[in-house]
Amino acid sequence: MAKDAAAKIVEVEERNVAPITKARFGLEAEFNTVWRVNVPMEVTPKDTLKDGYWQHLSAQFNPGDTVVVMPDDMGWRQVLHIAEAGNNYAHVSQLELHEFENATTRVEPPSDYRVEWGGSHNKWRVILGQRVLKDGFATKGLASQHATNHKAAVDR
Repeated sequence: MAKDAAAKIVEVEERNVAPITKARFGLEAEFNTVWRVNVPMEVTPKDTLKDGYWQHLSAQFNPGDTVVVMPDDMGWRQVLHIAEAGNNYAHVSQLELHEFENATTRVEPPSDYRVEWGGSHNKWRVILGQRVLKDGFATKGLASQHATNHKAAVDR
């Protein structure tokens, strides 16, 4: 076994490989693009691995590009590698996937308040009864904190 490993090492060392040239060297940003995509909350990381999912963006991609995918609620972050892209498809490979517990939601809204997702335009919003008190919160935690503060102000 050791002889086989040594033979392979010698074999590699004896290959005549030309040194790399400056033409193949540079900043990654000069060779490839890193894209950021915000997907609707109902999209899962598994959905993004389908070739057809990227059909409307595939013309923008080049092999070697990177796509960072996050849903509107920022519940996970996925990094994809573009292996191949063409008309109406892109072959992607998942490099990373991080699923986050909602670390920013440390405050639960009072029982008579609701915090819900209002879409990519309204973001997180606070609802009391049938009325939207305020929208546009970047995170559920910020909206929950606003609901708690509002209740405290009203109860004074």
